[in-house]
Amino acid sequence: MLRVENLESGYGKIHVLQQVQLEVMEGEIVSILGANGGGKTTLLRTLSGLNPAYKGSITFMDRDITHMPDYKRVEAGLIHVPEGRGVIKELTVIENLELGAFRWRREKEKVARKIKEAFELFPRLYERLHHKGGTLSGGEQQMLAIARGFIAQPKLLMLDEPSLGISPIITKEIFKTIRRLRDQHISILLVEQNVKAALHVSDRSYVLSHGKVLKEGSSSELSADSDIQKMYMGA
Repeated sequence: MLRVENLESGYGKIHVLQQVQLEVMEGEIVSILGANGGGKTTLLRTLSGLNPAYKGSITFMDRDITHMPDYKRVEAGLIHVPEGRGVIKELTVIENLELGAFRWRREKEKVARKIKEAFELFPRLYERLHHKGGTLSGGEQQMLAIARGFIAQPKLLMLDEPSLGISPIITKEIFKTIRRLRDQHISILLVEQNVKAALHVSDRSYVLSHGKVLKEGSSSELSADSDIQKMYMGA
């Protein structure tokens, strides 16, 4: 589904990613782990077209998207829920969700069906239907951001730090929903600092350090890796 080969990217003259290689197969949840500053967010921004690829290639659904505009990647089904959620605080919950259906907003029945499905994923959002995004708690805003990404009909949904600044109870709910999204044939690429939760929910994982892939393997293998336990799990 997604194949990244020898990818280099960054900001201006600053190279953050160095020869990154990774793959996401259809139906997988794949985690990108690592400390702050390791290049995780830069990787997702490059995959979604917000940062340019300096070298290497990105293939999605058998198409080379390395230099494809960001909106074309969205049309292809590559959806990015950024760190910080990106909720528009002046708009209500329902208005934020309708933005996810912008490309096919004239298909009213389809929009209504997808929004209903989003409320089934996150019933709490239905209770906040006409509340403005800025009045929601951090956890509710994260639910809204993921629901909006779901409504955009992703083939691959990229989530950047969905548990950041959220209570443990809401975090558990969000990770359960990530599995439910996979059950609906949506593949997931997950950037997450909560290493235990990420390894628990994902099939495979990559560890990114200083812009390079340090380790990769099944999540069960990395969970048992003593180096991973020492670096990221407090062992």
